[in-house]
Amino acid sequence: MSRRIRGGNSRPYGGPNLSARVKTCVLAYYRFQAGARLFCTELTVFEGFRRGGTVLDVAVIDRDGRFVEVEVKVSLSDLKRDFEKPKHGANGYRGGKGRFVTDRFLFAVPDTMDIDKVLSLMDTLDPQGNYGVLAVTLPEPCAGEPLWFLDSGSGEVRVVRPPKSLGAREPDPKLLWSIERRLMAELVNQRYMAESFLPFKVGQAT
Repeated sequence: MSRRIRGGNSRPYGGPNLSARVKTCVLAYYRFQAGARLFCTELTVFEGFRRGGTVLDVAVIDRDGRFVEVEVKVSLSDLKRDFEKPKHGANGYRGGKGRFVTDRFLFAVPDTMDIDKVLSLMDTLDPQGNYGVLAVTLPEPCAGEPLWFLDSGSGEVRVVRPPKSLGAREPDPKLLWSIERRLMAELVNQRYMAESFLPFKVGQAT
């Protein structure tokens, strides 16, 4: 299934902040295409895997109220290493029905990677097909324009491996509040970035 985030040039582009740009396109996909209720990046959750919590690349409450976790990977070796984390072990997401809040888990990769090799590796590491994969096409930036501005409404996200339900428990109000607080912080940071890039202040007449 192909989901296009409309607008802009969808030619692949990497760059020094490739992971951050993939995250931005994933956020746009869940906001404008998937109809998510809440979403944010870099959310710290406490699932008992590691003292001090685990930081999630992208956290989403989807339109049905399920908690979706997306991990961004930019190389095959990076993807393979992720499966060494305790959350993917026998007592992790795939074997802990009802113990965790993550009900859908996906990896998001730039389509500059070989997607066939990504899917082949996933079939080896996750033969039951529990985890999904998003293939992200990034827009090529235009001279003089900040990358975050282009990514906010451009690019393409394709579901190349749909995830299965992991049988998670329902997200509690504390988790929802954590996502909301993180989202508000990101909005403030984004506004600050906008004002630092633009030749006029946001809200000021030109």
